[in-house]
Amino acid sequence: MEGERNVSAHATAQCPESGIGSSDHATMATDKVETSDDGKAEKRMTIENPLDALPKDKGWAWMCLVGGFFVNIIVAGGCFKSFGIIFTAVQDKYQASSAAISKIPAILLAIALGISAPTNWLATRFGTRRIVICGGLLTTTGFLLSAVAEALPVLYLTYGVFVGVGLGLSYAPTVVAVGQYFNKKRATANGLSFAGSGFGAFFIPSLIRFSLDTYGLNGALLLMAGMSLNICVCGMLFRPPQFYMQRYMRRQNRKKTAAKETEKINKLAVDDANKPETDANISSNQDAGANPVDSTDALQEVQLSDYLETEDAKNKQKVLSKPHVARRKLEVRCG
Repeated sequence: MEGERNVSAHATAQCPESGIGSSDHATMATDKVETSDDGKAEKRMTIENPLDALPKDKGWAWMCLVGGFFVNIIVAGGCFKSFGIIFTAVQDKYQASSAAISKIPAILLAIALGISAPTNWLATRFGTRRIVICGGLLTTTGFLLSAVAEALPVLYLTYGVFVGVGLGLSYAPTVVAVGQYFNKKRATANGLSFAGSGFGAFFIPSLIRFSLDTYGLNGALLLMAGMSLNICVCGMLFRPPQFYMQRYMRRQNRKKTAAKETEKINKLAVDDANKPETDANISSNQDAGANPVDSTDALQEVQLSDYLETEDAKNKQKVLSKPHVARRKLEVRCG
């Protein structure tokens, strides 16, 4: 078998949100055409874009929508819009001016929204699930460290940088991932996903206000840390394209194997149907002329018997025509 493996090197550029990198595309892309020794081209199954194997508008796509909905509740509806609830408590704790305190949400939003492009590249390279889970863990760590921060500059780092990077890693890939699983219903899916931000803005600030009045600033930050940890649960709902790629390949291989087995069974059935007729023809041929030696001997015997009968008839005719010769032979034999 002669042929060359044609790996789709440009698949990453065509599919920037696929959740896998260039090395994964090299693994996923298979041979397009292989030329055999007799010059025949054999086509093999290829999938240039792993997103083609995703269940579009059905099945697990709705679970991805659920994950995107809750990520928007926590990130856009809760963390982005909740700092105003604890603004006064932070100012009282650190005895800082409003300008100094307002730098915290400014740093958070600038980082979270500014790293969207690098975050999508990371999601393409390492997968949406991994990036979203890392973002949830980093956000939780930032809130936990903010609860024990003793100085305002430390809060800039923990609340502004750590939480901002974590929210950025969680938010942008989620928006892209929901669109990957929908085609005809993509507009509806995106609308439902973004509706989570409004739903979260409706009740999460009230929950933070209640925890702030009941447990204080540290208790509210711990509550926000626990809430942010659910981002990891939502991230688990985003199945990578490799999962469906492997299932698709196995399913296609099973179909191909079943087709070959069916073709083999049909061929055997046709051969069995033609076998009795073939056997009958062979047996008749054997009876007619399969043993040429026996038939030749029989023919020679028939010819010999005909010859002897003919000779006997000739001899009888000679004896009848010459009776004195016959009497002389008889006398010789008797004497």
